[in-house]
Amino acid sequence: SIGLKKDGTLWAWGDNDFHQLGDGTQEDRLTPVQISDPADWVQISSGNLNNMAIRADGSLWGWGNNKNYELGNGSAIEVTEPRKIGFDSDWAFVDVGTSHTMALKQNGQLYVWGTNRYGQLGRGDKNQRIVPSRLSQDKWISIATGLYHSMAIKEDGTLWSWGLQFEGRLGYESALDVLSPRQVGTDNDWAEIYAGFYHSMGIRQDGSLWGWGAVDNGRLGFESDESQWTPKPVEPETRWEFLALGENHSLGLQTDGSLYGWGLDDSGQLGTPALSSIREIPTLVEGLVVENPPVWDKEPSVFRSEQLSANSYQIIVTGDPGQTGFLVVSSDLVQWNLVQSFSIPETRFIEIEYKTDNTGINLFFEVRRVSTPEETPARVFTSRQLPDGDFELIIQGPPNQFVMIEAELDSGAETYYPVTQVRLSGDGSLIYRLPGDLLEPYLAENFRARLTPELIVRDSFQASPVIYDYQFATPKNSDGSGINTQLFIVGASNEALTVLETENLSADRWKPVIFTRLNPDGSFIYRDHSTDLANTSKFYWTINTELLDGWNEIATATLKQAILPLDPLDETSKAILEISSPREGWALLEGRSRRSQAWNPLWVIRIIPGITSLEIPGPVFREYRFR
Repeated sequence: SIGLKKDGTLWAWGDNDFHQLGDGTQEDRLTPVQISDPADWVQISSGNLNNMAIRADGSLWGWGNNKNYELGNGSAIEVTEPRKIGFDSDWAFVDVGTSHTMALKQNGQLYVWGTNRYGQLGRGDKNQRIVPSRLSQDKWISIATGLYHSMAIKEDGTLWSWGLQFEGRLGYESALDVLSPRQVGTDNDWAEIYAGFYHSMGIRQDGSLWGWGAVDNGRLGFESDESQWTPKPVEPETRWEFLALGENHSLGLQTDGSLYGWGLDDSGQLGTPALSSIREIPTLVEGLVVENPPVWDKEPSVFRSEQLSANSYQIIVTGDPGQTGFLVVSSDLVQWNLVQSFSIPETRFIEIEYKTDNTGINLFFEVRRVSTPEETPARVFTSRQLPDGDFELIIQGPPNQFVMIEAELDSGAETYYPVTQVRLSGDGSLIYRLPGDLLEPYLAENFRARLTPELIVRDSFQASPVIYDYQFATPKNSDGSGINTQLFIVGASNEALTVLETENLSADRWKPVIFTRLNPDGSFIYRDHSTDLANTSKFYWTINTELLDGWNEIATATLKQAILPLDPLDETSKAILEISSPREGWALLEGRSRRSQAWNPLWVIRIIPGITSLEIPGPVFREYRFR
């Protein structure tokens, strides 16, 4: 037996006649002994008196019996200790059969080697291969080696098999050996495949279990008097996670950690309470619950990455359904750069495409998985400034919630001011590019995120916008020009047309300042570059959700009388307008002169239904309209 600990160390015990334990001796071991010093092993596979393993650097290693060239090192001599196979460092998964081996590279390419008496290498002939040989240009996601036969799943979810046919274990009827991959049925929803001596089993993407091949001894998990030549479902119809197939029995692990066994049970190999010669249906192994199913008890990782063109890459990330994280890319020029956040679907893998303007450099992709502590409902996980002056932030918090990004006014001041409001994705994460001009007049280096109060933003989009925060900034120019006042307004509706009013201390009245629409994220930043608001004591932000674009079509303003002094631009000029509207709401009145085709914003006024008269002070224009 061979085992891999979570710390990456490799251990072995049992019979050692063919150096299969890899400790450099032929002594049998009654207890586990560590083999090879490095603690960086990531995957192992045990065959017929030999073993193969992959290290963290992607290198492939093998040891033990090698009479059929199943170690792939070009020799038939036994190997006493782990020995590196070839020079490649992009191996992802290896599976050792009774006399042949298959392995996947990180780009999904499938390689085969060893004996090929029955076509189990799938190369279209029966010639053995003494070193890894690529099967085809196709990309594969799951492989399994059996007794002189092979099974594999392509990246499109289709199932394929080849090699020695025996009582239907290839999944279709064939009287002859199959020398090249042949598709099993037409379904494209296969997720995992397993091969035993005389039978095969697979798990579909919905978690259902299917079996085919020799039916004697109950190894398929259902009652039948004849061999099963095509895949047949196994009860119960619950989500299966992992299988292990022997010569005459099978074990299966479900997602809730419960373990089942079926098949031959004459020596207690099923672990059931009472011995029974045969168990034809899955039987619960009582008192044993696996808390962390072994196959996916790991962090999400890059399964493979492939360069499609000079500036395009395809990356496949694998993991457990529901796991989230961030894909980052690094090169010899930059330490890392964000690609996107992800959430692993039920298929246990996600395909991500990455495009770059940089060509001719080596890119490396990796996964960073982060989690938000319960005591931190929202946070900026990391931030960095880009060459163009913008900032790139990774934000975490409760899924689908609005958060406020705040920037520190000055490094070390520990005083934060709101910058923008964003909404997190369904996995509780967001990669946000923060425009550098939003940070004026801040000297921002540090950021934080806070959940936006529920009274400010609601999913129903019915809450009126409010002033979240405002500050009077010191003019950045010596002549007093620049931003003097900045207000941050948040609301629930990104479609709402809104009016900002101020109350001036010297004049007991409200004055409209701006009429606009909220940003798509439900926020708006108003910046005043003058000193007009210096004496402002209150700000008021109002909303009327009935106000729509196209007011010029439903509200009209006609000039009925012009009261003009000698100078038509004199401040004592007045225009008396007749306004007609079928509804009530806020609107922006604009005027256009005879000499210019440009419309000039004049007043934000409230319209009432019917025909009314309105006196407008200031310059008189030839034409008026509402927006």
